[in-house]
Amino acid sequence: MPPAPSAEHSTIPAADNIRAIYWIAIVPAFFSFLLAWLALREPEQHDETAKAVPLLRGFRDLNRETRRLLAVGFLFTLARFSESFLILKGVEIGLSETLSPLTLVLFNLAYTVLAYPAGGLSDRIAPRSILMTGMGLLIVADLILAWTTGYIGLSVGVLLWGAHMALTQGVFARMIADTAPEHLRATSFGAFWFVTGIATLLASLAAGFIWDRDGSEATFIAAAGAAAVALAMLSLLDTRPKTSA
Repeated sequence: MPPAPSAEHSTIPAADNIRAIYWIAIVPAFFSFLLAWLALREPEQHDETAKAVPLLRGFRDLNRETRRLLAVGFLFTLARFSESFLILKGVEIGLSETLSPLTLVLFNLAYTVLAYPAGGLSDRIAPRSILMTGMGLLIVADLILAWTTGYIGLSVGVLLWGAHMALTQGVFARMIADTAPEHLRATSFGAFWFVTGIATLLASLAAGFIWDRDGSEATFIAAAGAAAVALAMLSLLDTRPKTSA
C-alpha cells in the first residue's frame, strides 16, 4: 500500500504557499487594470464657472446634514470591523484553519445576492429605510455571533453580516450624494471615505483588543452597541435630497 500523505505535504495545491497565492491574485488585478486603462474613457468637462475648492475649506463648507451623516457613518463603521473576525469566530467554534475561510464565502454570497436588489430598491423607497434595516441586521448578526456556539448560529450570523453590507454599503454613499450640495458632492464623497477609513482602522484595532482581553462575546456585543447608537442617530436625521446647491 502506498504511504499515507504526511501532514507536511498538503493535498491542496498552494495551500501552504502564501507567496503562490499572491502571485495568482495578481492575474485578475492586472487584467482589471488593463481593462480600465484600455476601455474606460472619462468625458471631457469644460465648466468655466467651476472653481477649485481647497481641501480643508471644502470640508468645512459641507452642510449640516452631510456632516451629521458623516458622523453616523463614522460611528456605524466603528461597529463594522474587519471580516477577518468572522473567520476567527469560525475557528473558535471548531472550524479547521483550512475550512474557516468558508465563513467569507457565506458572507460574500449574501452580499453578492442582495447588493443589486438593494440598490434598485433604494430608487423606489427612502434610502434611509434601507440603511436602517441594514443597521438592524448588523445588530442582530452581532448578537447571534456573540452567543452562538454552533455552526448553524455561525452561518446565520455570517449571512446576516453579508446582508447588512449589501443594504448599507452603496446606500450610504447614495445618501451622501443626496444630502451634499452639488458643487461639493465630490468633496462630500472624499470626506465620507476619509472618516469611514479612519473608523475602519480604529474598529479593527479595538475589536482585536477587546477580543484578546474579554473574548469574542464582548467584541460582538460592543459592535452591536455601536451600531445601535448609530441607528438611533440616523433615525433623528433629516436626509431628504437637496434640490439646490
